[in-house]
Amino acid sequence: MQRRDPSLGLLLVSVFLLSGAALAYEILLMRLFSIIQWHHFAYMIIGLALLGYGVSGTIVSLLQRQARKYFHGFYIVAVLLFAVFSMLSFQLAQEIPFNAEVFMWDSRQLFYLAVLMLLLSVPFFFAASAICIAFIHFQESLSRIYAADLGGAAAGSLLIILLLFQFQPQHALVIISLLAILSAILVLPALTPGTSRKVIPLLFVVALAAVFNTVYLKLDPSPYKSLSQVMQIQGSEIIHVDSSPHGLLSVVKNEKIPFRDAPGLSLNATQAILPQLSLFSDADNAMAINRYPSAHQEMAYLANLTSAAAYAIGRPRAALIVGAGGGTGLLQALYFDVQQIDALEINPQVVALVDEEFGEFSGRIYSHEKVTTHITEARDHLGSTNIIYPLIQLSLVDANKASGMHALNESYLHTIEAMQLYLDHLTEDGYLSLTRWISLPPRDSLKLFNTAVVALKALGVRDVSQHLVFIRNWQTGTILVKKQPFNQNELDLLEQFNRFNAFDTVWMPGMQSSQANRYNRLSSPLFHEAVIAILSDAQRQEFLDNYKFNLEAATDDQPFFHHFFRWSTFNELLALRNQGAMPLIEWGYLVLLATLAISVVSSIVLILIPLVLFAKQSAKADSSVSRIWVLYYFFAIGIAFLMIEIAFMQKFILLLHHPIYSYSAILAIFLLFAGIGSHVSGGLLNNWSIKAVLLLSCLGIGLIGICYSWLLEPVFEIATTLSMPFKVLLSMLLLGPLAFLMGMPFPTGLSLLSENAEHYIPWAWGINGCASVISASLSTLLAIDLGFNAVIAIGLFLYLSVLLFSLLILRTKTAIKTPFAGK
Repeated sequence: MQRRDPSLGLLLVSVFLLSGAALAYEILLMRLFSIIQWHHFAYMIIGLALLGYGVSGTIVSLLQRQARKYFHGFYIVAVLLFAVFSMLSFQLAQEIPFNAEVFMWDSRQLFYLAVLMLLLSVPFFFAASAICIAFIHFQESLSRIYAADLGGAAAGSLLIILLLFQFQPQHALVIISLLAILSAILVLPALTPGTSRKVIPLLFVVALAAVFNTVYLKLDPSPYKSLSQVMQIQGSEIIHVDSSPHGLLSVVKNEKIPFRDAPGLSLNATQAILPQLSLFSDADNAMAINRYPSAHQEMAYLANLTSAAAYAIGRPRAALIVGAGGGTGLLQALYFDVQQIDALEINPQVVALVDEEFGEFSGRIYSHEKVTTHITEARDHLGSTNIIYPLIQLSLVDANKASGMHALNESYLHTIEAMQLYLDHLTEDGYLSLTRWISLPPRDSLKLFNTAVVALKALGVRDVSQHLVFIRNWQTGTILVKKQPFNQNELDLLEQFNRFNAFDTVWMPGMQSSQANRYNRLSSPLFHEAVIAILSDAQRQEFLDNYKFNLEAATDDQPFFHHFFRWSTFNELLALRNQGAMPLIEWGYLVLLATLAISVVSSIVLILIPLVLFAKQSAKADSSVSRIWVLYYFFAIGIAFLMIEIAFMQKFILLLHHPIYSYSAILAIFLLFAGIGSHVSGGLLNNWSIKAVLLLSCLGIGLIGICYSWLLEPVFEIATTLSMPFKVLLSMLLLGPLAFLMGMPFPTGLSLLSENAEHYIPWAWGINGCASVISASLSTLLAIDLGFNAVIAIGLFLYLSVLLFSLLILRTKTAIKTPFAGK
């Protein structure tokens, strides 16, 4: 056995810090790309990180002799290069003219995307290279290094949340860079004095570069984001910026060309709109902060929005406003003299900004005597209270117009389960009011209408047509849902409301088709015809199957409400791309497909081909470990680990609400407990057989994973009353055992290679990284089409297949050193 290096202790701490910096950088890139591009790039970032890790296995395989001889020098240089490129790669990435909006128009965009991916994988390549050569140098301590690697990554995923509360995202880059430099400094004592004197000045140069970087690094959002477009208007000025893990908030004013935001305003409206500031989250998702009126009549225009329909026909005395944002919905409720208003806003910084920073302008609307503010998510609030409301209103919540770029966003507010919860918390004559942007051809408003139909049927309503109304104008559509049928008085009042505001009736009980498409005329009554088909038991499924876009209701297992893509429509839209059809194609979905394709090609070219060539050169070495086993074992667990991890990251958004919290917490849990499992596996292998460890881990993973398919949904319902720290603790209790067992197969396989074919260790590392790169995009695509539970089931099957394949293949290798016997 190799003699224990006295520098191992410092190296373990260094690996811990380096891995933490790398994981913090990965999550930070998710936030940065949510700002400069779109949310769905989070999945690309995971793939980028893993691509860098996979390529590192290739390079270290080719240079492992030199890496062993000059380990400490290689390690420090790799760490320093991570520190440099963690900043430089992102800066250069902003200069690449990638634009997903013109992906199908401009053939260069695929090339730009590939360059972007490769460029951003560079920092991860250097971090992974440092860790990979540590595996080679300290082969007798594989499980300890792997544990330090995963433990550091878990700490880094939590560290970035703290950093994002204190710093703007681009400034957190310098902290990550300095953390990496510190990890390099820890290894300096192992260098010879002469070498140390050469390296220390370089450390200072990198540190100064990191500090200087914060002076001029600016974020450059996509020109197609709302903030970028608004800033092109003469007189626009950003007057306040605030940042947190929830998002980057920007407040814009324009005294030359004032903002006038009143979504769905009737063309018959005559009242002037209140003066406004515009509030953007992540350079998009614009909302208005209204000047508080000096007289009640100044709010009169709020009665001329489609979202005012429930107030016009029901005059509710209490209301729940979901996603209160800048406060427009609260002013609308106050105009209609609602006495008790519960305002839900998930981002506490929005409330603080509206009520404190701009409190004099907004009239501190969240502190109004009739308003009770809840910093929480709608399903949490409703799940933790017995209050029933005469009105629950969701007006343009999570309804950005650029739906094609938000096709991959998880939206647990618009699933069948969410709709049932809303209806459960209505009074018998209460209204659920849902307002969306009008899109042509009709998509999201029809999908929401269909979701309401499914939810009502699930609650036992027989004739759902009597419980729904749908109105629209040229800009927005509002759907009203009731537990009881609409009565004639309500329908008469709604008809008066529509006539006065020139709103079109898409559906109300008893209407004639001639009543549709009167004011905001289309070539044919598209919305009315679609609604008739959705309400018809005979036509419904055929209509949904044949419609150009996917209108199937979203569920908690497939919460991709904004996903309307259908391959059967793609060729038709592509053929009409020069006639205005391009905005109808979901770029988010296509970019993810392109990301998967680039990941596969990059993995084959940069990882598999070089490693296969290397393996052939190494075949001369006496090894009785099957290359087929090495390939399948490490490829399968690479696919499976990421599939299960990413599926739970998305699934736990329902519990933890915000993607950045879910990604960070679930990553931390998986990495922490997988690290502990890795460390424990090293001890188990001293007394247990490899067969026993594989049986324990793989069978345990399968059993626990199957239990989760029944357990999670009721647990999530119970957990709605818990505060965020307790929800994170619950997540740890739920996922910790699974992650603990998932941390065992990889180091167990490496231990077998260490004893019988150590030259395969970098190859195994690279194969695992290659599989993980592919899994990052593949798992999300599968979740969209099959659901999270199906993705988890595939991952569990792969773990069980690894166990079976290992038992079959390794049993035939008689030369392997005690593969199934205790050591």
